[in-house]
Amino acid sequence: MSDARHPLLDRQLTRLGIDPASPPDADAWATLLDRVSHAYEDADSTRYLVERSLAVSSQEMGELNTKLHSSSQTLAAERNRLSAVIGSLGDALVALDGDGNVTMVNPQAEKLLGVASDRLAGRRLWEVLSILSLDGGREVDRSRSIVHHALSFRGTSREDAVRFVGPARSMVASYVLTSFGARGGGAVMVFRDITDRWTDEREYRALHEISRKVAEDPKQGELVELVAGEAAELFGSEAIVCQFHDDDAEVLSAVGEHSVTGGRLPIRGHGALAKVVVTGALGRVDDFAALPADSPLRAHALDHGYTASMAAPVEVGRRLWGAILVTTKAPHGLPVGAERRLVRFAELVALGISNAQARAELVAMATTDPLTGLANHRSFHERLTAEVDRAIRHSRELSLVTLDIDHFKNVNDTFGHPVGDQVLAEVARRLGHEARLGDTVARLGGEEFAWLLPETSRLEAWEAGERLRQAMASEPFGDVGQLTVSVGVCDLALAGTSSELVRLADAALYWAKRHGRDITFLYTPEVVGHLAEGESTDRLARAQTLQSVRVLARAVDARDPSTMAHSERVAKLAAQIAIAMEWGGPNVARLREAGLLHDVGKIGIPDAVLLKPAQLTPDEMDHVRTHSVMGAGIVAGVLDDEQTRWVRAHHERWDGAGYPDGLLGDRIPDGARILAVADAWDTMTSDRPYKNGITPKEAMVECLAESGKQFAPAVVVALQVVVGPEGELAAAPAQSTNRVA
Repeated sequence: MSDARHPLLDRQLTRLGIDPASPPDADAWATLLDRVSHAYEDADSTRYLVERSLAVSSQEMGELNTKLHSSSQTLAAERNRLSAVIGSLGDALVALDGDGNVTMVNPQAEKLLGVASDRLAGRRLWEVLSILSLDGGREVDRSRSIVHHALSFRGTSREDAVRFVGPARSMVASYVLTSFGARGGGAVMVFRDITDRWTDEREYRALHEISRKVAEDPKQGELVELVAGEAAELFGSEAIVCQFHDDDAEVLSAVGEHSVTGGRLPIRGHGALAKVVVTGALGRVDDFAALPADSPLRAHALDHGYTASMAAPVEVGRRLWGAILVTTKAPHGLPVGAERRLVRFAELVALGISNAQARAELVAMATTDPLTGLANHRSFHERLTAEVDRAIRHSRELSLVTLDIDHFKNVNDTFGHPVGDQVLAEVARRLGHEARLGDTVARLGGEEFAWLLPETSRLEAWEAGERLRQAMASEPFGDVGQLTVSVGVCDLALAGTSSELVRLADAALYWAKRHGRDITFLYTPEVVGHLAEGESTDRLARAQTLQSVRVLARAVDARDPSTMAHSERVAKLAAQIAIAMEWGGPNVARLREAGLLHDVGKIGIPDAVLLKPAQLTPDEMDHVRTHSVMGAGIVAGVLDDEQTRWVRAHHERWDGAGYPDGLLGDRIPDGARILAVADAWDTMTSDRPYKNGITPKEAMVECLAESGKQFAPAVVVALQVVVGPEGELAAAPAQSTNRVA
């Protein structure tokens, strides 16, 4: 038997203090055996406890497995229910983990972004948006910053918007991002398509800004630059404003990569501008690739990545002035509703250009008489003041010739105002032919003209005036025949000031008119001294102002061919009705003056409203109804107070339903009652773009039906006298010397 002992025995002997190399004695062996016996007993107890614990654990594990299985089923059901709820949401939902990676999207998110869920899952949201972004990543960087911030703080909620290319169009989406759990626990983003709302709001801001600029009376360059910039921003495209010429279009302002201000664009071919030129309406190219293969425009567009374009016409004064052109590189072309929005931009450009041209015309009107082309009253007096100052400063001679067409009223009454205007123009031509270089010739108002002659003595001026008088009488004025003029002459030596020079020259003219006409009269204090102080000047000033307002009223009628001479017809009929109502001659003349000016307030109504061929909207009607108040403001100071009230109230109704003040019955001024009937009669019997005029007989039936409602009954009765039994205008009744209104 081997003497080697087991290592465990040696270890136990060492613990008992016995050298393992020496054989143990009997006591040592007894102690050792006792310890081994106890060890076996302890091991057996431990084994029992372990076996018991294993049995209990096995039972508990079984129960736990049962609970886990039940929880898994419940969780699966909840997951299915949640998926159904998320899938039924109207908004797009994207769930992110703590690092900003997409973990889940609903079908609405796939539809909104145009990206399948398998392409989104596991990717960071801003990486997806960078692919879709319209602006080179600026909005994507902002979105990434917002996501990082939200994920860093539990319970954070942020709201913002992002622009991107959707599956069918360029889009704008708002989103609300809400983080949850501990820091870095994740977040949920809810997207909503706000493209239409964003575009409407952006359009409103753009139109408001352009309207504000138009109201500021900007220079043309400032306006078109603003419009091009706003259009480019709104449509997400390149934009230009151009003006048409005979063979091409001049680029007045451009926003874009390949368009240059000052450049020229073709207006022939297949482009949107060419379509505007041909049709006068909105033109568009929905797909450049669909143009003919040999089209230069197609090649240019495809080379630069353009997909579609659209142009809206800019009409100024019913003339095709130019267009606004937008061109896009977006794969889906221009956004929905672009036509309507671009047309609104074009209308504002047209309004701005019209205003600019109107201002230029007003400047010309401020210095030039529109009918004759001569200097007008204002310009003449500015020149007169300068010449008087120069003559006094250098002790030089200066004379003034004034002339008036004799019996000119008969020309208008017999041949009508158009022929009268031709006579005035011919007088101006002959006057200009007699004048020297450096002289000033002007129409002071009505049929009165002035000729300022520097470096001319009073006798030389009288000779010049006499030559002019003979030139007027030497040749007939067309169908009108022979006409004469009366001439007054005065020089600065007798006057001393510019205002006195005008007054004395007019006094000489007034004397010539009183003493046979067709005379050239040189002012002398002894002859005309008995004229009332200021009489001539007051008469001339009022006539000049009244004539200016009449020209303005005639311009209102001329804006629409269908209303040409409307005011003159209303004035004539109103005078006939007043005579039938036994008004006196002076008051009939005052009513006729008011009738000539009753619609002058329409000068403030835009052409788009005043000349609209269709029925007006309620807002447009409200705008039109302001013209009577505006007209009263214009004629105040030119007409007397009563005449001004007639102009203001000519749209009041007998039943109180008229405007602007809703006057009822007898509270309506009597002249306004007559103007209301005359105005309505001419409107009913005249052709308009939106309706044909009715016959006079039908109009009379309508007036009778409205008697006591729209019209004053007494005026309708007088109208029957004037128009006759068949509704045709009868001969005007004789005037009475008394006024019974």
